[in-house]
Amino acid sequence: MTRNTVHVLMTTPSLDTTQNVSGIASVVRGIQDAIMVEPASLGLRLSIFTVGKKDKQARSILWLLGQLTVPISFSARILFLRPQIVHLNAPLSRFAIPRDYVLLQIARVTRRRVVLHLHGGPFIHSAPKSWLKKYMVRGMLRRAEAVLVLGENEARSVKALYKANPGKLYVMPNAVRVPPTIESRRYDAKLNVLSLGRLDEEKGLDVLCDAVEAWPRARNSLRLVLCGAGPLQTQIVTRLEKALGGSFHFGGVVTGLEREATFARADVLLLPSLYGEGLPMVLIEAMSRGVVPVATPDGSIPEVLSDGKNGFLIAKSAPDRIIQVLADLAERKRHGELRALAEAAHATVVQNYNLERYIWRLAKIYDARNTELRG
Repeated sequence: MTRNTVHVLMTTPSLDTTQNVSGIASVVRGIQDAIMVEPASLGLRLSIFTVGKKDKQARSILWLLGQLTVPISFSARILFLRPQIVHLNAPLSRFAIPRDYVLLQIARVTRRRVVLHLHGGPFIHSAPKSWLKKYMVRGMLRRAEAVLVLGENEARSVKALYKANPGKLYVMPNAVRVPPTIESRRYDAKLNVLSLGRLDEEKGLDVLCDAVEAWPRARNSLRLVLCGAGPLQTQIVTRLEKALGGSFHFGGVVTGLEREATFARADVLLLPSLYGEGLPMVLIEAMSRGVVPVATPDGSIPEVLSDGKNGFLIAKSAPDRIIQVLADLAERKRHGELRALAEAAHATVVQNYNLERYIWRLAKIYDARNTELRG
């Protein structure tokens, strides 16, 4: 029996990796690539609508004027393409909530079915102080046909904070294509530590700087590679260069084969995030390649990491704990004891965060909601 094709219009930040290192964009690129490989068997057709600012773009008057045109462009896109489903990728953050609320209303007015995909943000676990923003979040959850969240903790939170309908909620952790095996790292006297993502306040990079500045043996114990872009780039790079000298390298935005090579050289991924995480794509990517994660318990991260088994959980704003864990991992590396942790990290992604299974489940959600509302 031939499967009916469901046309989905999906919102996303820029998919140009030189302009945006967003986890949402990484998720969308993975979905896009998977659908291109198997469009007929999946029964999906995907179109993209780009929203949000680029990493180095300031929120200026020009940016604000550009935002005012988004609803018009979005309406035109829907009327021209006529998708059955609109998939809104929506972080619950200060600027994203009103924007996505308006887009959802447009989708409903034009009689599109809406899948609302929540991607963390500061208001996923605590309600905004503004009654208007809280009203908007509740309205989006009520009017969407399906609501995707990144973990069980987020599902509990949106039910408690915003009275979300449990029958609409789907727990859909981020996923990646998983290499069948992990590469062996070359022996190196230093621990190779990677920090990759947006260089922004919520990522806890000041805490990382505090740690290496306070660690007398940092230059001899580790080699730190920082990759990404964002408003704190100059400040953070300057501090790390001063603290680590030749043991620090800033790689900027890395994509494609360069990104793969960056993971292949890393022993450890460090994510000292303070707030706003959902389920970081870089965490899943790194673990799938045998990079041992060290991360704070923000968002859905504790649902992925089992402390001491497939990585390490560290308290937020705790430079002493960062030093302690990295010093321990450096010692383990000298004794050849990182392999077991790397294999456990890889196995976690194979079992729970595999892109192939994710895409098939997403296709079933689209198909079920489309059929249900069509009937």
